[in-house]
Amino acid sequence: MLSASDVAPPKLVEKPAQPVHLQIDFTTPPKTFRLLSLGKEVWNESAPGETIEHDLTLAYPKEGVDLQFELSWPENVRSSARVRLTDPQGAEHEKGIWGSGPTTEVLTFP
Repeated sequence: MLSASDVAPPKLVEKPAQPVHLQIDFTTPPKTFRLLSLGKEVWNESAPGETIEHDLTLAYPKEGVDLQFELSWPENVRSSARVRLTDPQGAEHEKGIWGSGPTTEVLTFP
């Protein structure tokens, strides 16, 4: 008879990192922009322009990816960002962020 100590714990399989492309269009450029994936900073910009884009290499499982956006928009100015992500298969996904002042938003891309 097997006991719990005889059974090996399941192995966590890390997904290989894959290339993605991000393009962000701002109605009002933020003072600062920071992007996190799995709790780690993967991109930041100080005083970005109205449009920024960047190629990233991220773990991108078939379930999708959660990206945390941290923006510092001017206070009392309602602002937005259109975020377009091109996934490893070449499909484009679009999401939006709205805010005023310091804003943190998690977007999930399939």
